[in-house]
Amino acid sequence: MSPFQTALTLLPGAMAGMLTASRVPALVRSFGERRVRTLGPAMAGISLALLAGAQSRHWGPWQLTPMLITMAIGGTISVVTLTAAATRSLPRSQAGLASGLISTSGQAGGSLGLALLTGVAGAVTGTATASTAMARSAAITSQLVIALPIGAGLVLLGALCAFRIPGRSD
Repeated sequence: MSPFQTALTLLPGAMAGMLTASRVPALVRSFGERRVRTLGPAMAGISLALLAGAQSRHWGPWQLTPMLITMAIGGTISVVTLTAAATRSLPRSQAGLASGLISTSGQAGGSLGLALLTGVAGAVTGTATASTAMARSAAITSQLVIALPIGAGLVLLGALCAFRIPGRSD
């Protein structure tokens, strides 16, 4: 897939995430904070699990788009609700600092998680020994077959943890 095709495939998910962010408070009012906070990582985890299975089906980019949109919506719900849960008990003067720490932690955690998942998958599949472009491409596909289900399991574990966080009205 070309870079342009990749961008077109990912664009609907990015737009869905942007549109979702402003609607999360209404979802929380309608369904309760704990339910919505749990729904976000559950959506993202299920989407990752479906993406893991998509490799064996040889789906094209447009067949992956619904999963990417669902994952983006779930990720957005997760960030909004978990940020609210983490900052609600703080004085207003410390909310900015807390938000910065949450953002930094999310970036560092995502980078560390990606490095660990690809490192483990690379060690299992032997990517480092691939000598040709075709062999490297096949090795990367093998890494995804290993890394995506593990990532999905970790995100679904995060949904269970999110459920355990006490809510305002739950």
